[in-house]
Amino acid sequence: RQVSADFRLPARLDDLLSVETRIVEIGGARLRLDQRIRRDDTLLAALDMVIACVGEDGRPRRIPPALRVVLAAADHSSVPPSIVAKTP
Repeated sequence: RQVSADFRLPARLDDLLSVETRIVEIGGARLRLDQRIRRDDTLLAALDMVIACVGEDGRPRRIPPALRVVLAAADHSSVPPSIVAKTP
């Protein structure tokens, strides 16, 4: 739906990056996410995203209750950032 990105420094092909995603808001049919991309302790990019849940017809749909429960639990848990590495 919407992305705002602040690119601060470039990443290189063989860099090992960490991507942290934090749920900022859970709406009826959309999520607002804050994402940080780092190499070691260096912030490379900061993103503010709004994503929407849509049906097969492409129209907005409410977030399914089961998914809402999982997202709400993830919002309050301590989840380590994912690691993105070069594929051999």
